[in-house]
Amino acid sequence: MVISAVVIAASISATSTPRTVTETSTMTQTSTITTTTVMAILSAPGETSSTFQCSITGQPGGFFIRVVYDSNQTPVAGAAVNATSLADYCNNIPATVPSTSRFTTSSSTEWYSLPYENIGGYSISVAYSGQIYTLSANTAPLSITCASISLPSGNVNVTQKFASSPGCPSP
Repeated sequence: MVISAVVIAASISATSTPRTVTETSTMTQTSTITTTTVMAILSAPGETSSTFQCSITGQPGGFFIRVVYDSNQTPVAGAAVNATSLADYCNNIPATVPSTSRFTTSSSTEWYSLPYENIGGYSISVAYSGQIYTLSANTAPLSITCASISLPSGNVNVTQKFASSPGCPSP
Protein backbone atom coordinates (compact mmCIF):
# COMPACT_ATOMS: atom_id res chain seq x y z
CA MET A 1 0.00 0.00 0.00
CA VAL A 2 1.35 3.45 -0.90
CA ILE A 3 0.61 6.20 1.60
CA SER A 4 1.21 9.79 0.57
CA ALA A 5 1.09 12.91 2.68
CA VAL A 6 0.30 16.48 1.79
CA VAL A 7 2.53 19.03 3.49
CA ILE A 8 0.99 22.45 4.12
CA ALA A 9 3.23 25.51 4.56
CA ALA A 10 2.71 27.83 7.54
CA SER A 11 4.58 30.40 9.57
CA ILE A 12 5.28 29.99 13.27
CA SER A 13 7.22 32.49 15.35
CA ALA A 14 10.53 31.45 16.89
CA THR A 15 9.03 31.48 20.39
CA SER A 16 6.06 29.28 19.61
CA THR A 17 5.89 25.52 19.80
CA PRO A 18 5.53 23.42 16.65
CA ARG A 19 2.02 23.36 15.24
CA THR A 20 0.40 20.18 14.08
CA VAL A 21 -2.18 19.82 11.36
CA THR A 22 -4.05 16.54 11.28
CA GLU A 23 -5.60 15.23 8.10
CA THR A 24 -7.60 12.01 7.96
CA SER A 25 -8.36 10.11 4.80
CA THR A 26 -10.05 6.76 4.40
CA MET A 27 -7.88 4.26 2.55
CA THR A 28 -10.24 1.27 2.60
CA GLN A 29 -13.54 0.41 4.23
CA THR A 30 -11.78 -0.92 7.34
CA SER A 31 -8.72 1.26 7.89
CA THR A 32 -8.20 4.97 8.31
CA ILE A 33 -4.84 6.66 7.88
CA THR A 34 -4.13 9.85 9.79
CA THR A 35 -1.30 12.11 8.72
CA THR A 36 0.04 14.71 11.10
CA THR A 37 2.15 17.41 9.53
CA VAL A 38 4.50 19.31 11.81
CA MET A 39 5.74 22.68 10.63
CA ALA A 40 8.08 25.12 12.34
CA ILE A 41 10.33 28.02 11.58
CA LEU A 42 13.27 28.09 13.96
CA SER A 43 15.71 30.95 14.48
CA ALA A 44 17.88 32.41 17.21
CA PRO A 45 18.43 36.17 17.59
CA GLY A 46 20.74 37.43 14.83
CA GLU A 47 20.49 34.23 12.77
CA THR A 48 18.67 33.41 9.57
CA SER A 49 15.55 31.39 10.16
CA SER A 50 15.28 27.85 8.90
CA THR A 51 12.17 25.91 8.06
CA PHE A 52 11.54 22.21 8.34
CA GLN A 53 8.53 20.18 7.40
CA CYS A 54 7.81 16.61 8.28
CA SER A 55 4.86 14.24 8.15
CA ILE A 56 4.04 11.57 10.71
CA THR A 57 1.97 9.16 8.64
CA GLY A 58 -0.29 6.60 10.24
CA GLN A 59 -1.11 7.40 13.85
CA PRO A 60 -0.92 4.59 16.44
CA GLY A 61 -4.22 2.82 17.08
CA GLY A 62 -3.97 2.85 20.89
CA PHE A 63 -1.68 2.33 23.85
CA PHE A 64 -2.73 0.18 26.82
CA ILE A 65 -0.97 -0.81 30.05
CA ARG A 66 -1.85 -3.34 32.72
CA VAL A 67 -0.24 -4.37 36.01
CA VAL A 68 -0.90 -7.98 37.06
CA TYR A 69 0.25 -10.50 39.67
CA ASP A 70 2.75 -13.16 38.54
CA SER A 71 0.83 -15.93 40.26
CA ASN A 72 -2.58 -15.63 38.61
CA GLN A 73 -2.37 -12.74 36.09
CA THR A 74 -5.15 -10.80 37.86
CA PRO A 75 -5.02 -6.99 38.11
CA VAL A 76 -2.96 -5.50 40.96
CA ALA A 77 -4.76 -2.92 43.13
CA GLY A 78 -2.86 0.04 44.56
CA ALA A 79 0.09 0.30 42.14
CA ALA A 80 1.07 3.92 41.34
CA VAL A 81 1.70 4.31 37.60
CA ASN A 82 3.56 7.22 35.97
CA ALA A 83 3.54 7.07 32.17
CA THR A 84 5.55 9.74 30.34
CA SER A 85 5.03 9.98 26.59
CA LEU A 86 8.06 9.85 24.30
CA ALA A 87 8.23 12.52 21.61
CA ASP A 88 7.93 11.81 17.92
CA TYR A 89 10.86 13.33 16.03
CA CYS A 90 11.07 15.10 12.68
CA ASN A 91 14.53 15.85 11.28
CA ASN A 92 16.02 15.03 14.72
CA ILE A 93 13.85 17.72 16.36
CA PRO A 94 11.05 16.77 18.80
CA ALA A 95 7.70 17.24 17.08
CA THR A 96 5.70 16.79 20.27
CA VAL A 97 6.04 17.77 23.90
CA PRO A 98 6.14 14.85 26.38
CA SER A 99 3.35 14.65 28.97
CA THR A 100 2.83 12.42 31.99
CA SER A 101 -0.29 10.44 32.93
CA ARG A 102 -0.55 9.32 36.56
CA PHE A 103 -3.02 6.89 38.09
CA THR A 104 -3.40 4.18 40.71
CA THR A 105 -4.50 0.73 39.60
CA SER A 106 -7.58 -1.08 40.89
CA SER A 107 -8.47 -4.75 41.02
CA SER A 108 -11.48 -4.16 38.76
CA THR A 109 -9.67 -2.66 35.73
CA GLU A 110 -7.48 -4.90 33.59
CA TRP A 111 -6.25 -2.50 30.85
CA TYR A 112 -5.67 1.26 31.16
CA SER A 113 -5.78 3.35 27.99
CA LEU A 114 -3.17 6.10 27.59
CA PRO A 115 -3.26 9.03 25.13
CA TYR A 116 -1.62 7.86 21.91
CA GLU A 117 -1.84 10.48 19.15
CA ASN A 118 1.43 12.12 18.04
CA ILE A 119 3.67 10.19 20.44
CA GLY A 120 6.55 7.78 19.95
CA GLY A 121 5.71 5.58 22.93
CA TYR A 122 5.93 5.64 26.73
CA SER A 123 8.44 5.39 29.53
CA ILE A 124 6.50 3.91 32.44
CA SER A 125 7.29 3.44 36.13
CA VAL A 126 5.16 1.41 38.52
CA ALA A 127 5.58 1.76 42.29
CA TYR A 128 4.17 -1.07 44.40
CA SER A 129 4.98 -2.51 47.81
CA GLY A 130 8.19 -0.47 48.18
CA GLN A 131 9.57 -1.46 44.75
CA ILE A 132 9.77 0.51 41.50
CA TYR A 133 9.40 -1.30 38.19
CA THR A 134 10.06 0.30 34.79
CA LEU A 135 9.31 -0.37 31.15
CA SER A 136 9.51 1.48 27.86
CA ALA A 137 7.46 0.71 24.78
CA ASN A 138 7.28 2.39 21.39
CA THR A 139 4.18 2.89 19.30
CA ALA A 140 3.83 1.85 15.67
CA PRO A 141 1.66 3.30 12.90
CA LEU A 142 -1.83 1.82 12.72
CA SER A 143 -1.06 -0.55 15.60
CA ILE A 144 -2.33 -1.08 19.12
CA THR A 145 0.41 -1.41 21.75
CA CYS A 146 -0.38 -3.61 24.77
CA ALA A 147 2.16 -3.46 27.62
CA SER A 148 1.92 -5.73 30.69
CA ILE A 149 4.10 -5.75 33.75
CA SER A 150 3.90 -8.65 36.21
CA LEU A 151 4.60 -8.23 39.93
CA PRO A 152 6.66 -8.99 41.89
CA SER A 153 8.97 -10.37 39.15
CA GLY A 154 8.91 -7.22 37.02
CA ASN A 155 8.55 -9.31 33.85
CA VAL A 156 7.38 -7.18 30.93
CA ASN A 157 5.44 -8.23 27.84
CA VAL A 158 4.79 -5.75 25.01
CA THR A 159 2.77 -6.75 21.96
CA GLN A 160 1.63 -4.76 18.96
CA LYS A 161 -1.07 -5.65 16.50
CA PHE A 162 -2.92 -4.03 13.63
CA ALA A 163 -5.46 -1.52 14.97
CA SER A 164 -8.46 -3.21 13.30
CA SER A 165 -7.88 -6.31 15.47
CA PRO A 166 -9.76 -6.61 18.77
CA GLY A 167 -8.19 -4.96 21.86
CA CYS A 168 -5.49 -6.27 24.15
CA PRO A 169 -5.53 -9.93 25.21
CA SER A 170 -7.06 -11.20 28.43
CA PRO A 171 -5.06 -13.52 30.68
